[in-house]
Amino acid sequence: MRKILIINPFGIGDCLFTTPVIRAIKEKCPGCFIGFWSNQRVGSLLKNNQRIDLVIPFSRGDLKKVFTDSFFKGLKAFFDLLKQIRRQRFDVCLDFSLDHRYGFIAKLLGIKKRIGFNYKNRGFFLTHKIDLKGYDSRHMVEYYLELLKYLDIEPSN
Repeated sequence: MRKILIINPFGIGDCLFTTPVIRAIKEKCPGCFIGFWSNQRVGSLLKNNQRIDLVIPFSRGDLKKVFTDSFFKGLKAFFDLLKQIRRQRFDVCLDFSLDHRYGFIAKLLGIKKRIGFNYKNRGFFLTHKIDLKGYDSRHMVEYYLELLKYLDIEPSN
């Protein structure tokens, strides 16, 4: 496990809930490279996290805005995004998006191990998944940390 891509296109709160996941990964594998695919609003905040090596601030919602302005600019932005992610050659993807499209893109880009939640049966492109009906019985961070079992990582706290 050398390179890990974390996908979380949601807002600031949801992305902050991934920080215990990032910390646990870096504690277990201090030399690993972590990329974080977020939305543009959150991307500037994540750039200050010393445990994140690369921030890719361009979510599906951000892409829709570009497509609204110009189909061709949207297409170019989408292919530039794919090229940027592919160039990194990620080994593992932790997909917090709950959206099958992100899993599909990860598969398309050749990321072999794709871990996430099977929410409303949307996890069919994931190789390792946890069935999820909602975040109702525990804190969201606990659900997020549960995905680390597929990386043989036990969070320290």
